[in-house]
Amino acid sequence: MQELEGTVVSGAERAQELISKPGYRVQLRRMLGIDIFPGTLNLEVDEEERESFLAQIRGFEITGFSEEENEFGMLFVYPVFFENGQKGGVIVPEKAEHGSEIIEIVAADNLRKKFGLSDGSSFRIFAGDYVYPEKT
Repeated sequence: MQELEGTVVSGAERAQELISKPGYRVQLRRMLGIDIFPGTLNLEVDEEERESFLAQIRGFEITGFSEEENEFGMLFVYPVFFENGQKGGVIVPEKAEHGSEIIEIVAADNLRKKFGLSDGSSFRIFAGDYVYPEKT
């Protein structure tokens, strides 16, 4: 099982607003099989390790949408696991607001609280055999 380790960093909290949108939430729930906590955990990682890690995972496209005259772009989600076996996903926006050294992780829980994380903490994610939910 491949893993990726990074350092927890604070984000701009824009992802919190975006993944709260029904246009993303419904698709993320369908692709990951979990109800997403309205926020992400940002990890700073080595860019080459990131690319190698994501290349091992079957990613899914989350379609962009329009809402109240605003356009929300496409993103990709890569299913992952945490040390406790919990499912989550790495989301990669089509137009990222940060460099590729930062990854954003979604899960059913607030990962900072669940794992007692703060800025500077190390955190690992894992790629492995993932049972994909039925597409409905």
